[in-house]
Amino acid sequence: MMAPDATHHSSRIGYVLKVFPRLSETFVINEIRELERQDVEVHVLSLHQPPAAVPHELLRKLAAPTVQIDALPRPSEEALRRATVVLAERIAEGRLLGERL
Repeated sequence: MMAPDATHHSSRIGYVLKVFPRLSETFVINEIRELERQDVEVHVLSLHQPPAAVPHELLRKLAAPTVQIDALPRPSEEALRRATVVLAERIAEGRLLGERL
């Protein structure tokens, strides 16, 4: 059995937000900070880039990486198919989401 190291986390969670960061997202930022304090590995997926820089002091305290989805290259059809299969298997409502996945 390996001893946990500094990069080991007991659980993980992802946030999917329309736009992040936003100045009005204080609640979400504080929630993420608390999860990180509890040793939860947090990842943030922002569907769109914020229209302007957000000078929020709390943002500098987040360890969670933020990925701007609209800045990524479009995945291949094969990658989309595989991701849809995996999500449908892991999310109970996955089959009902259809194209929204």
